[in-house]
Amino acid sequence: MKYIPYFEEELKVSLDEPSLGKRIKESKLEGRYAKGFLKLQRKFWLSNPFRPVAICHYLAMETNGQGVRVIVRPGAVGLGFMFFWFGSLISGMVDALFSGVFAALPFFIGLILAGYALLMVSFWLEVPMLKRELNKLFVLGS
Repeated sequence: MKYIPYFEEELKVSLDEPSLGKRIKESKLEGRYAKGFLKLQRKFWLSNPFRPVAICHYLAMETNGQGVRVIVRPGAVGLGFMFFWFGSLISGMVDALFSGVFAALPFFIGLILAGYALLMVSFWLEVPMLKRELNKLFVLGS
C-alpha cells in the first residue's frame, strides 16, 4: 500500500521540444526544463503546498515516435510539512505513552489521521486536473 501519494503514467507525445516551451506558456501549467526532464505544476493564484508536481521524462517508444513518463507526487513543501507534522505528533504520542497518560492517545491519533487525510484529499483532488492539462500539453490537436 502506498502511504505517500504517488501516480505514474506514460503518454504518447506528438510534438517537438521547440514548440513545447510555447505550449507551456499558453497552458495552465508552470515549470521548467532541466537535464532531460520537465517539472510542471498547475498555476495557482493562492499557493497550495499539497498540490501535485508532475515530473516528465522523455522515452523512446518502439512504435511511432516518443513517449513521456509522467510521475506525479506532492511538492517538497507539502512533504516537508507532513514529515514535521507526523514527527512532532508521534514524538508527543511516545512521550505520553512513557509518562502513562493514555487518555491523550485518541487525541494524537486523531491529529495524525486528520493530517494524513488533508494530504491525501488535497493531492487526489488535484491529480485529475493536472492530468487533463498534461494531455492538452503533450497531444497535438487538443
